[in-house]
Amino acid sequence: METLAEIRQALDSMPRTDGFNPMDTLRMPKAVSVIYRLIMRNRGSLPLADLAAGTGWSEAEARQVGDLLVEKGLITSENGPQGVIYRIEYASRKR
Repeated sequence: METLAEIRQALDSMPRTDGFNPMDTLRMPKAVSVIYRLIMRNRGSLPLADLAAGTGWSEAEARQVGDLLVEKGLITSENGPQGVIYRIEYASRKR
């Protein structure tokens, strides 16, 4: 998996989106695909502690990447009883 610096650099160069499109993962760092799979396996939402455990990052590192994905419009976050919870924000379909 990429380093956190490589992930940040790749995501920083992306424009903000209106949500996640599965095709987006083809042009994103591998770590982002891992994060999406973790969220999907957890029924669409994932606490920060589970994100850290699933990626092998510290909670601070996982929070940095999660916050950047939120900033880019790819996932959402909310504060819950377990702390921060990330959810996939799907892009609306264009007809």
